Amino acid sequence: MIEIKDKKIFIGDFHTHWYWDKENPTLFISGMYNLGYDFVLLCDGYKESKKMDNFCKIYEIPFKVFPGKELANENAHIILWIDEKFESYIDKIPINNPYNFLREKSKLIIFAHPAKNWKDSFDGTYQPLLNLYKENLIDGIQPESGEVYKIFEKNNVKISVVGGFDIHCCKPFIRYPFYLFNKFNTFQHIIPCSKYASCVISDDLSEESIINSIKNSLSVSFNIETFEFIGDKEIIKFLIFNDFIKKIKEEQKKRGEIKIRGNVFVGEFGEILFEKSKKIKYFIIPSDSLFETKKVKKLNRIRINQILNRENYYIPLTMKDEKTLFYGIYVKTPLSTKINSIVKKIKDRYVPFIEVIIKNRTKDKKKGNLILVFEKEKKEYSLCVNKIKKLLIPVKINDFGIEYDAKIKLNLQNFDIVYPFKIAFCVCKYTKNPWEIDRNTSIKIIKENIYNFETWHGINDFSGEMNLYWDEKYFYLYAEIIDDIFYQKWSNWETFWGDSIQFAFGPFLRKIDAYGFNYELIISKTDKGNEIFIWNEYGKIGQTRKLFKEGTLDVIRDEENKKTIYKLKMPWKFFKEFKPIENKRFLFSIIVFDNDGIIMNRKWFYFGENIGVRKSMKNAHTVTLIK
Repeated sequence: MIEIKDKKIFIGDFHTHWYWDKENPTLFISGMYNLGYDFVLLCDGYKESKKMDNFCKIYEIPFKVFPGKELANENAHIILWIDEKFESYIDKIPINNPYNFLREKSKLIIFAHPAKNWKDSFDGTYQPLLNLYKENLIDGIQPESGEVYKIFEKNNVKISVVGGFDIHCCKPFIRYPFYLFNKFNTFQHIIPCSKYASCVISDDLSEESIINSIKNSLSVSFNIETFEFIGDKEIIKFLIFNDFIKKIKEEQKKRGEIKIRGNVFVGEFGEILFEKSKKIKYFIIPSDSLFETKKVKKLNRIRINQILNRENYYIPLTMKDEKTLFYGIYVKTPLSTKINSIVKKIKDRYVPFIEVIIKNRTKDKKKGNLILVFEKEKKEYSLCVNKIKKLLIPVKINDFGIEYDAKIKLNLQNFDIVYPFKIAFCVCKYTKNPWEIDRNTSIKIIKENIYNFETWHGINDFSGEMNLYWDEKYFYLYAEIIDDIFYQKWSNWETFWGDSIQFAFGPFLRKIDAYGFNYELIISKTDKGNEIFIWNEYGKIGQTRKLFKEGTLDVIRDEENKKTIYKLKMPWKFFKEFKPIENKRFLFSIIVFDNDGIIMNRKWFYFGENIGVRKSMKNAHTVTLIK
């Protein structure tokens, strides 16, 4: 909070999501808090928001998480401030003109990132958006440029302008262990869709006060890197004239001035050093779980038990001073485990294996055992891990094109952890005739992997299969999708709203829970032609977002048989880090979208990580090149 004269300015975010580590909100809260934020409207529903807000209370963090929800239809994206009853209304929301219904059922309505292709915002101008506000159907807007706001200025209409990160992807966490600040680099972990924050003039940080401020047009937004403002000129002039930019930078620096050095392994004592920490009265750290805490007056040797069932995570730590400071400390388990699949040709048949690589991060040998549970079969192995141990475990499967549930239990010298995971034994087959389905190796669209399942009406509604093929020059994807209605009215980056196929390609076997270590593309048949659109290229943390012209795509719609056929041919030189040879592997995940004319009722098929919403390769599948 920034105080200017007799006014309190609260910094916040009115549109964000947190798809990473919902079980452990440490990283999200410490990241937002250290950016100088006082609150967020988390658009992941009431329960997720309240859980995070309760977490803040436990660790005495002066930060609020308010409950929000985002709705998307063909006409708009709408951000709502909701209560615990709202989820029961979702099925009753009108598809067209939902605003009157939402006015009654929610506390605040914000039109998010108004677009020229949404009729609720654009008719050659942004007059429809202005009309919504004049009719008291929305309370504020979240534009990403000043162009949208001009129509309000032109008509002398005041409206609250708010900012929101709209987070869907993150950078690798492991690059920045121990603290989320390094001479204040704004987006060390977060890759925002938007870089605008909100300045809200409010009496306090209560729900009632913040909502009233928005309804009374007491908010503007600003770019947190460039400090470009959007909104009411009088408020902006007041902020700039009274050194708001200087004050928020000072607040950010104050929240991030203590640095933490050291190395923390789960179950072992770690030496850590807090710089500039003389004034700290006590620490609050988790004891047996993230929601059970203890206060420690002096801390330089720290021991963390296995709070979360994973190899790497952040633990929350509050430092109580004249102002509470909150950080996430990165901890690692003594052992790291990589799990992939591989398919080998043995005596003219293809044999699937689970590959387990265990790395000892400590100096001491670790002895114990490993148990693999796959389908109904259990296998146990004795282990002695000095530095690296590799196991290649053969398994029996019925189909190379579906996912299987598996679990590994690892116990080495009092270190006990369980890894549940999904695995597939996909292959990319060498061929000179890639335009056919090979059922022995095809990836199948099956009901178990269909999301928004309640809108699925059987295999004639949405089903199909696809194959991956290769030769020396090209990577091929061939798909036959059964679909009763083909619907695609979008183009370029928005084709994911309609019938399309989106996939991620990881040239190395790096299942990192982050964005930037993969290629991401989407293919579709649009009114402008067949499009290959690139979302991301390997090594470019920021999204690429451009059409790709060097590959070829043929999309054929067979209305008689209600089938859509995709023929994609990509030159290997595009995936420049990957050189195709037999037995080489890459990471792969895919989404097939089906929209029958109503966005809110569309469904999709996932195979591997959910790259559409949570952009990560952590759970992508391994594909083996075979001949």
